[in-house]
Amino acid sequence: MSSEEEIVASFACYHSGKFENVSGQIFYEGGGVRFVESKPSELFTQLMNQLPVSLYGHKVWYKLPYDRFEERKPISNGDENFKRMCLAAMWTKAVDIFLEPEDVEPERVEPEGDEEDYANREEQEVHEEARDECGQFDEEIRVERNVAAFVDVDDEYDEYATPVESDCEVDGDDGFKRYIKGSGELKYKQVFDSIDEFKKAVVEYVLKSGRNIKYTRWESTKSELRCASGCHSEKGAEEEENEETAKDKPDTERENLETGRESPETAKKNPAEEEEEHQPCLWRIYCAYETTVQKYVVKTFNDDHNCVTTGYSKILTQEVIARLFVNDVRDNPQLMPKNIRQEIQKRWSLIASTDQCRKAKSRALEMIQEEHDEQYSRLKDYRLELLNKMVDLMSSSDFMSSSEGQLLAAVGRDSNNQMYPLAWAVVEKENEDNWKWFIGKLQSDFSLGDGSGFTVISDRQKGLLNAVSQLLPHSEHRMCARHIYANLKSNHPHRAEMKKLFWKVAKSYNTAQYDKSIEALKMYDMSVYHSVMQKNPKNCSLCFFKTTSGSDDVSNNISESFNNAINATREMPMVEMLETIRRRAMIRIDLRRKKAKNHKGKYSINAMERLQLEMKKIVNCKAWPAGPGEYEVKEKKSSFQLYLGKHSCSCRKWDMSGIPCRHALMVITDKKLNPENYISSWYLTSRWRNEYSAYIDAVRGCNFWRKSGETELVLPPKPEGRKRIPKRIKERNESPQKKKSKGKEKELKLSRKKRIIHCGICGGEGHNTRKCQFFGPAPYRRPKKVTESATVGSSSQPTQSQVID
Repeated sequence: MSSEEEIVASFACYHSGKFENVSGQIFYEGGGVRFVESKPSELFTQLMNQLPVSLYGHKVWYKLPYDRFEERKPISNGDENFKRMCLAAMWTKAVDIFLEPEDVEPERVEPEGDEEDYANREEQEVHEEARDECGQFDEEIRVERNVAAFVDVDDEYDEYATPVESDCEVDGDDGFKRYIKGSGELKYKQVFDSIDEFKKAVVEYVLKSGRNIKYTRWESTKSELRCASGCHSEKGAEEEENEETAKDKPDTERENLETGRESPETAKKNPAEEEEEHQPCLWRIYCAYETTVQKYVVKTFNDDHNCVTTGYSKILTQEVIARLFVNDVRDNPQLMPKNIRQEIQKRWSLIASTDQCRKAKSRALEMIQEEHDEQYSRLKDYRLELLNKMVDLMSSSDFMSSSEGQLLAAVGRDSNNQMYPLAWAVVEKENEDNWKWFIGKLQSDFSLGDGSGFTVISDRQKGLLNAVSQLLPHSEHRMCARHIYANLKSNHPHRAEMKKLFWKVAKSYNTAQYDKSIEALKMYDMSVYHSVMQKNPKNCSLCFFKTTSGSDDVSNNISESFNNAINATREMPMVEMLETIRRRAMIRIDLRRKKAKNHKGKYSINAMERLQLEMKKIVNCKAWPAGPGEYEVKEKKSSFQLYLGKHSCSCRKWDMSGIPCRHALMVITDKKLNPENYISSWYLTSRWRNEYSAYIDAVRGCNFWRKSGETELVLPPKPEGRKRIPKRIKERNESPQKKKSKGKEKELKLSRKKRIIHCGICGGEGHNTRKCQFFGPAPYRRPKKVTESATVGSSSQPTQSQVID
């Protein structure tokens, strides 16, 4: 079986039907089909996973695409027929699979004439062979059926719903059946807890069968549906009246009404007339409340359809489509109606109009908006839940009064030089007051004091600059070089070398590099140089920064990375957005905690990688001792002063980053010392683990939130669209005018007022030809108008039309 396991075949799996003998030919009637792509040896595993029905209690048949139904063969997992099927699938790449209930006997074609004895012998041989080969299969089916029944009891058991067969509600002999959610099967004497549950079951039945049915009765305690495929009986009202009065009739007649059978009196009809008449589809289901069971029971059900499925169904309304696709629209608000229509046809083989799908999408968006509004109204309850869980977030009661706003965020760096989310908040707009509130919360939660020893990197937002200077006056405030370059690029476009020169200025660790980079920028373009100097490069160049922070960052890329990570949440409702950000931060912290715990080195991963990168660059360096702990290191044409004990180098790279530079590593390797002993304690693995020892607690869902006792937030008024221009009220003496079409020039037309009309027959004044009272030959003939084209180029010679024979 090694060769066939490598190929993948296509299996057309027909299920939920049975074999029928129609006019001496066998067909598979009813049910549906599902195409399964699988290796032949893994067929039964894929059938159990992908088919909507269970294999338990079904016979499995197979035939090749070019075989007849009479040539089908039963298979079980691992028997001889299964092996033959696997070998055949290697060549055909396509096999037809049929599932049939076990209690249905296979239909056989009854031969005629002399072939009957031969066919009987052949049938007996086939049955004996199948019985011998499928003995193990039958035993497996019995065992698996028992296991399946045991599993189904556990999965579908509802401890709060007393079984309708128990003695607590009704007698077990009545045969009531509880509806299994998701099965899509309707049965006689099926019970439901409510009429809405029955309607949902009807929708599932339509999605599974594809039948076109419609409601003929809909009330709070009863509901009836009939087939709507153009063959609905017009005697529905009369049958309903007969059914209501059937309780007073004998049992046989009542049974005929319930099962849809005709009585002998009504069955007497001319057969010729029956063939000529269009037979109506008798499918019908009636569900009503039953006081004895205290449930809604299917009292009448005729499951026989004598119509064909067309792909249309009146049950598939826009409300049903909206409920089916609300999660898809939530995940993708840009989902097009045509895509919804294609998905309906792909999933359930049903047809819906584009207009129907468009309205369904609008309804789904309304349902999502209702969820948003409910979450917004419970913001204070959400805040109370966070305070009770002691989550390290802001705990302010000042929420915005509009569903639109700005998201403020603060992130830091851990000992592995990676992003660590600190805090985030939603405010009405980004201004100085909101930044003061946000930084004030950070100041109190993290004990920042006046900012001594802390470094802030941000863009040049005016409100943020003022807030930092007032609340954290002694902190080092660096300007983001990336934002400065973005403004520089917009003012000086199409400058290919400008980016490289600007970043050399920003990445200058010492004044020597800075002066050289500024001079190169000045030689490149004076206008660019003046623009850079106006931005004050001392706020974005490393050579002017302090060495106490242990960071050589000149941009807030980690903050932008955080914004990109949460960019998809910005269109969510407020509570859902905050919960998604909190959950992602919670997951990130937990993953980093495990990563730090599993790391075995003394220092963090990124610190060691940067150390190895600097180690590769010592080939161009040469060191000489100058005094106790002092060295002179030369790299190409430049010389640097190094203090090994102070962890300082005149290049300032070691001072800024806390990791030995190439000059220090040259001295350390010459003295055969361990470079790891000269890395700053900021990068210790123990500190890295300690940073992630605190984590964000899990938060319960909104159904667990306690009422805060405060007034609920009122939703802001929704915009009603563009305001219409009021129609101008015309004055008393102003005559009404018709609307003139746009794009056409105003035509000047002489008014016909005070003109005297003449009759075209008699030539009289004051009337026209329709009111002329003159009889006889017309004494007056109105001269015909001569067009301009007829007069131009005229000749005295008669034309062909003027010649008289």
